[in-house]
Amino acid sequence: MRALVMVSLLAAACGIPDANPQMQPGQDCFQCHGKTAGSWSVAGTLFGAADSATDAGVGGAKIYLTDSDGRQFTLTSNDSGNFYTAEQLKFPLRVQAEANGVRMAMSEPVTVGSCNSCHQQPPQNDARGRLFVPSATTLH
Repeated sequence: MRALVMVSLLAAACGIPDANPQMQPGQDCFQCHGKTAGSWSVAGTLFGAADSATDAGVGGAKIYLTDSDGRQFTLTSNDSGNFYTAEQLKFPLRVQAEANGVRMAMSEPVTVGSCNSCHQQPPQNDARGRLFVPSATTLH
């Protein structure tokens, strides 16, 4: 019974992915969704700028993943900018994101799938801020 209560509390605190996939944009998804078997292998939030507010995620963006075996996957961000997969990937990954006609790539392969653990405010581990793809108009 105690285990059932703990599972219920964890689900309430972290949310059930299928019940609310737009939850907590910009937060480190792996704090709740990356600790057990069957959890997500890659998850994050895409924004329009490195310093965007948490409610300014970009929906409909494409996140392109290529694992070290050469397998390719495309994720699409939801209305909150969140994207995630439980696909078993072989790290390190090559990652690109595309939105508003602009495509950007991570300069180095990534060794963990918890994008928001570095791409946050304030940034961690030499990230430039939030994971972002600027609009084509801001590049001119």
